[in-house]
Amino acid sequence: MKIRNGKIPYKNYKKGDLSIIDIELDKYIISVYQGTKGENPESDIKIVYYENGKHKSGRTPKHIHWAVDLLIKKYFDKKLTNSFINEIQKEWDNCEVLKNNDYETLRTITEYYNKKINISKYKTLNDFGDYKIDFLLIILILMMYEEKTSSPTKAHMFIDVLKSLLNDEIDIFSIISAATYHGGN
Repeated sequence: MKIRNGKIPYKNYKKGDLSIIDIELDKYIISVYQGTKGENPESDIKIVYYENGKHKSGRTPKHIHWAVDLLIKKYFDKKLTNSFINEIQKEWDNCEVLKNNDYETLRTITEYYNKKINISKYKTLNDFGDYKIDFLLIILILMMYEEKTSSPTKAHMFIDVLKSLLNDEIDIFSIISAATYHGGN
């Protein structure tokens, strides 16, 4: 993983805003931009990832993307995938609203979780699904902070999806429902 000051313009922004931070992982660059949503728009973040040679304008990760990927991983190694999901779920409880979304704050968060969670024990999950486990870790951590910052009193979709994935009676329809429900808000 390589972390650097942001320098990638967000193509959908007419102002050409640059990313706050860029995180290079294997074939991906995860960029974090200033967000505009929710109860704390000044601290909100927008996550976009770029894949080498594909999706030049970037992709915004959605809950359904990582949920389906973890579901595939779980199909092949239920115990290990559940262990990873449990680790992420524990961090949800420790995650707080971002008070600042500057480079240093985002770098500190990224490095902290990259050291805290022993990703090497989950490397065999890289054989299944689309995303590598180190990419998922960073995306999930950033999405936790994004959700809690933009909607601290209503943030629940992220944790609802994680809990659904841990259910032994899991089915694809439950995951899609949990990962795409908007609740009219």
